[in-house]
Amino acid sequence: MPNKFKTEHFEPVNIKSAKDVLQKHLEALEIQKEGSSMAKKEPRKYSLLQRFLHFIKLG
Repeated sequence: MPNKFKTEHFEPVNIKSAKDVLQKHLEALEIQKEGSSMAKKEPRKYSLLQRFLHFIKLG
């Protein structure tokens, strides 16, 4: 049985996609900051926003 943890070569990292992922996370953090004040003013909108952020993290 071959050792599945041993690799022959490393895949090159796609810098552009890594930047895109990081950008999405930064945008999500920014939205979360704004959201904390929104939670007090508009709780319904805030819960929808939290669900949206959850999907961003999954994707």
